[in-house]
Amino acid sequence: MWAMVTWGTLKVRVQGAEYAIDRSRTVQRYTVAGAQLNSESHRRGSLEPGKLADLVALRSNPITCPIDNLLQLRPVFTMVGDQAVSDPEVMIGKPS
Repeated sequence: MWAMVTWGTLKVRVQGAEYAIDRSRTVQRYTVAGAQLNSESHRRGSLEPGKLADLVALRSNPITCPIDNLLQLRPVFTMVGDQAVSDPEVMIGKPS
């Protein structure tokens, strides 16, 4: 996400900042747009009744945290379907 928001790389840093996109659009591309690209909008991409609950919980809000903090964001837990596939801190119960 940091790369899309800054148009940078870890080695070179920011290049072509005019191509950067805002954080809301970045999240949309990872979620709704990704599902559309894979023709799976009917199953995933947004949290709605009847869709798979694929999600990643982060400790900080990627929309509002400082830009450089995006580099350190790591999942607190991950769910695929309705199952926790990674929950190292046991935030939502025992991992499957």
